[in-house]
Amino acid sequence: MVGVRESWRIRGKYYLEADDYLKARHFPDAVCRTAYPIDIHDVKLDVFKKLKKGQYYEIPYRALVTNEMSNLLVAGRCASGSFTAQASFRIQPTCMSMGEAAGIAAAWGLSRNIPVNEIKWEDIPAEKRSYVSK
Repeated sequence: MVGVRESWRIRGKYYLEADDYLKARHFPDAVCRTAYPIDIHDVKLDVFKKLKKGQYYEIPYRALVTNEMSNLLVAGRCASGSFTAQASFRIQPTCMSMGEAAGIAAAWGLSRNIPVNEIKWEDIPAEKRSYVSK
């Protein structure tokens, strides 16, 4: 059975890199968190360490939208990030969390006539968001 690990990705307002994982970056517009290690098969990953227990990095809303298209939202493997970063954020729980955030943002934008790439995730009331960064 062939498993697809790679897909087209947008170049979003924010471009996730391996450093975001390695430095356990947090963002004011975070839509979810993950600590899944960078998982690239057939490559020695001595340079990529696992995060310490309790550490995680966040996926910013800006990685789900682009400047070029006003009402395009992506989630999962298509989010804005490098091949290496995607090797961490492409797992199902993280993809589902991004999808939930995309749905929330789409509904918020429609109800207020705001294009999704102009939405500021942190402006959506905390009780309406799927994830609130600490």
